[in-house]
Amino acid sequence: MSASNHPQVQPDRHEDVNVTTIIVIGLVSTILLVVFVVSTQALYYVVQDAETYRKDVNPPSWRLNDILLQQQEALASYRVVDPAKKIVGIPIDVAIKRYVERQATQPSG
Repeated sequence: MSASNHPQVQPDRHEDVNVTTIIVIGLVSTILLVVFVVSTQALYYVVQDAETYRKDVNPPSWRLNDILLQQQEALASYRVVDPAKKIVGIPIDVAIKRYVERQATQPSG
């Protein structure tokens, strides 16, 4: 056979891998990852401490609790509101039942 007139194809020539650049990128990435993880953990502990203080250390307002208890007792008991005008208070659940009964007996329209 005769020699081919086709030019010989040479494989692509790549430059050598730059090991220094790969090491620097790896180290910088590792340092950034460690900084991110440590920062996230520190933020978690700060938020956890604030939440613990808010729930456990900060005492509840006893005065506010007393006021709420008085209001609940007033809503759930019979009482004299104004003796001169003969006005009394009834429990809220009784008042609601009476209101619903009145509304049911009244013609709509």
